[in-house]
Amino acid sequence: HTSSTFATAGVVYHHFGKKWGTPAFAIATYVGFSRLQENKHYLSDVIAGGILGSYVSLKLSGRNTHESSISVAPYSPDGGAGLAMSLRF
Repeated sequence: HTSSTFATAGVVYHHFGKKWGTPAFAIATYVGFSRLQENKHYLSDVIAGGILGSYVSLKLSGRNTHESSISVAPYSPDGGAGLAMSLRF
């Protein structure tokens, strides 16, 4: 729960700025503490989830910084026809 809410909060912060990102991180922090309060996880689990989610959000948010991260080209395998796609990340 904590990692997914921190990942979401990071993406929201990147795309919408502080106005929406700050409340998103506040909600993510609340989710982490709620897991502790209900004895569902240890503190180390929640911290690791927050770090993991934040790292994932940095990687997801930085993907669209290239001009062309997806390319499509015609492909002809053994006389057939198709398209080849590549994703740069």
